[in-house]
Amino acid sequence: PSAFEKDAAYQEAAKANPQMAQGLLAMIGSAEMKVTLDGITMKVMDEKVGPYAFTVITSEGNDLIIENQDGPKKGVQSTVTFIDEKHIKVIEGANAAQAMYFVKQ
Repeated sequence: PSAFEKDAAYQEAAKANPQMAQGLLAMIGSAEMKVTLDGITMKVMDEKVGPYAFTVITSEGNDLIIENQDGPKKGVQSTVTFIDEKHIKVIEGANAAQAMYFVKQ
């Protein structure tokens, strides 16, 4: 299994909606994210967006709790988790079942 398939939030979503989970895995293969001091840049379905500035609220281990400063998610707090050296998980707010997964750029 991939790093995403081992993730607890992904496993919970897959149990609740197996078809959605399969589609999510297909999309993840092309979703990329880069987190730098300049902001967060993403490529989803061949469309690049960002960099969007953010402020770090707190950090612990592999987690950053951030607040977006611009872009479509301005004002939204998210948890950015670096799952391993190549994979990132983002949870907006507190809804882990709607986690988004990215390959690190």
